[in-house]
Amino acid sequence: MQLHHGLPTYASSSFARRSAWLLAPTIASLIAIAPLAVRAAGAARRNAVAQLAVVAVLLVVSGIALRALRLSRPMVLAALAAIAVRFAYLYVTPYSERTHDAGQHVDYIDYILSRHAIPPPSAGWAFYHPPLYYLLSAALWRVMALGAAPRPSQFVALQIESIVFQLGFLAFALLAAQRWLDRLPDARLGARPAVRTRLGALFAALICLWPSGIIHAVRVGNDDLFYLFFGAALYFVTRWWQDDRARDFHLAAASAALAMLAKSNGAIVFAVLGCLFVARILLDDKRSLRVYLRLAWPGLLMLCVSAGSTLLRAVLDAKTRQGNLLVGNAGSLPHNLDVGNGAANYLWFDVKMFVTQPYTNSFTDDAGRQYFWNFALKTGLFGDFQFNDPWPSNLAVVMSVSFLAVLACTVLGVLRQSRADWMAELPLTLTIGIAMPALAALRMSIPMACSNDFRYVWPILMPSIYLYVRGVARLREAGRLGLAWSAEAAGWSLAGMSLVFISLVAAHG
Repeated sequence: MQLHHGLPTYASSSFARRSAWLLAPTIASLIAIAPLAVRAAGAARRNAVAQLAVVAVLLVVSGIALRALRLSRPMVLAALAAIAVRFAYLYVTPYSERTHDAGQHVDYIDYILSRHAIPPPSAGWAFYHPPLYYLLSAALWRVMALGAAPRPSQFVALQIESIVFQLGFLAFALLAAQRWLDRLPDARLGARPAVRTRLGALFAALICLWPSGIIHAVRVGNDDLFYLFFGAALYFVTRWWQDDRARDFHLAAASAALAMLAKSNGAIVFAVLGCLFVARILLDDKRSLRVYLRLAWPGLLMLCVSAGSTLLRAVLDAKTRQGNLLVGNAGSLPHNLDVGNGAANYLWFDVKMFVTQPYTNSFTDDAGRQYFWNFALKTGLFGDFQFNDPWPSNLAVVMSVSFLAVLACTVLGVLRQSRADWMAELPLTLTIGIAMPALAALRMSIPMACSNDFRYVWPILMPSIYLYVRGVARLREAGRLGLAWSAEAAGWSLAGMSLVFISLVAAHG
């Protein structure tokens, strides 16, 4: 196919061969590390030396793997920082702290282990979820049971599992971002190669040190597995959009199917793939029906299998059908989560409240939960949690100001896009353009604060942060160097304050 919409093409890379060579030793290392990690983390703090040794080995293995995948050195350093800070946060955070429904997710795993079957959706609070995460976690627990691991170590194992899933998402996000950054013309960067490296480092620092991501990484639940496959789908669809190879489209569809088997909102990924598929047809001068049918049918098959297996359980369960098809426990949620469902709740953004209130809360109105954008953005930054110590609270206010500066740069950059830019970066803008209206629709159908919290916002950080970095590049191209430096400084300050914020939260409990 020959396309004429300004998309760059890449020479065929040896990515698959490099991945194959890395996969075996990396998996073997992780398998060897896992029992020691669980034993060390599950034991009391007297085993700190063993825990540090485990994390050190993981850092070395990860650094070698990421460099072999040709990530830039600053991105690799940011990824290693992401690993270190998440395991440090794990060290001071039990599985039952700052979590949503952790006990109910554990009940799902226990049901599989004790009855050797997938539970009916109405049998438990979280049992309506697709089973992939719980089957993997049950298998992990079964292996640990062979070694007579105590119950506390099993909980730690679930936290480590979540960290590994989220780190996989970050790896795919960094690989995708580097591809997008590599296609930027030198004119947009002031003809200075070092600027490209610095902007890549800025992207990596923000996404790897984002506060809610670190807090979220040690939570027990199926979200992080969904993020892993969401990130994989976004990476492979990036490769397909830029290189136009059918293999990448099929891998993106397979990742979308696995995302939907992890959590039902994986349907969003298929929506993005479908829209990009239609756009590719419209942009193709030849539009060979046979070629596109051959490209589409594996993805359609995977959509039918994943959607069928995910939604069939909900459709067959009467209780779920009376509540919500995607959120089976919607009818049982407490009414103190109720929020308004009028136009003002979705169109208004209270800037003063966003800046002056350090956090928001699902149960109180004075911190922004009534407004869709306030709640989504604030929980996307800090999660739906309260940290009462004054130091992190005061820092959260300053971070909110920096975040608004980053957001303004992102919006300005999007508004300044040319038609060629829109077409070249369509996977990124389309991901946000589908995910946020879908999230608003979910809240409209279930008008409760928890319908649009950080769990739904985190996966779209990758395209959002890239578009912010892209906005900085556009300001440089336009000769607005003062604004560009200010926008970039806001991003670096936000990344730095994020690290300090997590340190304060960990130190004060």
